[in-house]
Formats: sequence, C-alpha cells, structure tokens
Amino acid sequence: MSSRATWMSLFTVAVGLLPTAMAQICTPEDGYRYLVGRQSDLDEITAKCTTVNGSIAMTVNYTGSFHLPNIRNITNGLRWSLTQLENETPETTSIDLPDLEFLGGSLEISDISTLQSFTAPKLETVEWAANIQCTQEVDLRSLVDLEYLTIIGNISSLRLDSLRQVRQDMTICNKDGGCNPVQPPSNSLNISLPALHDAGHIFLKGRFSDLATPNLTNLTGFGNGFYNFKLLTAGGPPINVSFPELKYIQGEGLWLEGNISK
Repeated sequence: MSSRATWMSLFTVAVGLLPTAMAQICTPEDGYRYLVGRQSDLDEITAKCTTVNGSIAMTVNYTGSFHLPNIRNITNGLRWSLTQLENETPETTSIDLPDLEFLGGSLEISDISTLQSFTAPKLETVEWAANIQCTQEVDLRSLVDLEYLTIIGNISSLRLDSLRQVRQDMTICNKDGGCNPVQPPSNSLNISLPALHDAGHIFLKGRFSDLATPNLTNLTGFGNGFYNFKLLTAGGPPINVSFPELKYIQGEGLWLEGNISK
C-alpha cells in the first residue's frame, strides 16, 4: 500500500473518532502549498484547520517565531521557499509545532542562521526525511521512524526519546561553529537514543558528553554511508561507547574516533 493510501486509511479512522466540528481538512488554493510570510498567515490556517492537505512553506521574508498550533496532520511537507538569490533566507527564531502528529512528506528546515529552537513534541511519523540545521534545541520526542534524519548545528539539547528506526541515513552533527562560526556549542551534547532499534547508517560528529544506544540491534547498510556507524568526537569529555544489543552489521562496520574511553 502506498504511503498516501496508508495515511488516508489511518486518517479516515482517526477522523471517525472525532466530532465533525473538530476535524477540518484544508487544501491550499493552488492545490499544493500554503505560502506564509508572517505569523498572522499561520493564524488564519490554524483558526479553521486541523489537517493541511498539501504543504506549508515559509517565504524568505519570514521573521520571528513560527507557531503552528491545532494542526495535527500535513499531508505533504514543511519547508521554507527557495528563491533565486542564494543569500535570501528567513529570519525565523523558533519553530513550534505543538500538535503536529503526521507529516506525509519531508521536513526541510536548513540554513536559517537565526533559528534557536525546533519543537514538535507530538510528531510521530515523517514519511520521508527530516533535515533540521542551524538550531540549538531540537525536540522530536515522539518521532518513531523515517527514512532520513539530519540534525546539524550548535545543538545543546536534543530529544529523540521514541525514535525506533531510521531506514537509511542518520546524521547528528554538533560541530564547533555549527552554522554560526562565532557561536560554538555552549555545552557538550548528550545523545540519548533509548528506543533506536534499526538504522541504515549512523554518522555522529561533534562535541559529545554521552552516547546511549542501549537497544540498537541492526545496522542494515541501507542508504548512502560507507561505514555503518561512524563516530567522530572531540572537545568534550571522554565518553563510553557500547552496543549491548547489537547483533547485525551489514557492510564496513564501525569507525570510532576521538575522546572515547571504552
């Protein structure tokens, strides 16, 4: 069954459990996306919708916070709208998706140097990829599975409590400088992946205080990486690295480098 058919089946069941007045599907006028340039544009959507049948895209002149309550489902993606001018990006300071549970496409939030936090605490499913860059705090505590996950920036806080499967590539990079060369990470990042069971490739680079993958069982080799698990850590304290449940590695195995005590 296709991902869209799967979503529609699940959504039909979910809507059937809700009062009619509570469930409202909204489709953009062009049939594809809502372009939003300010918070008031989002307020118009959230006032009448619980599901967006399409995408939401920020314009490059968006500034300040991006707050999207009430929206539980977006059938396509969430991103900012590219222009022909390379230096034009939004100046969004935070992205808050407090009620979003399902994203039917990709989450593309990259190169917004002003972004300080990204929170989507109820988001369980991203059908394809999540690419979040240039932020300091990421909260995806309910996310369960997806194809690709990329988180890059001056990250000091990261929550991936429920993440069970990344079918292809997973990258977490807390590199010195991040997207803002004058703002290095304020603290070493604690990477805790308590539910992670399967991944294609995992690449971790930066300043880390701890790494916990207590249930990682399979490194399948699917995706574009060379090493199934590559860890490069420097600048932080020595960290213990262990894989107590790891049973299967396909491909070139492990590469561990840096301040590793075990």
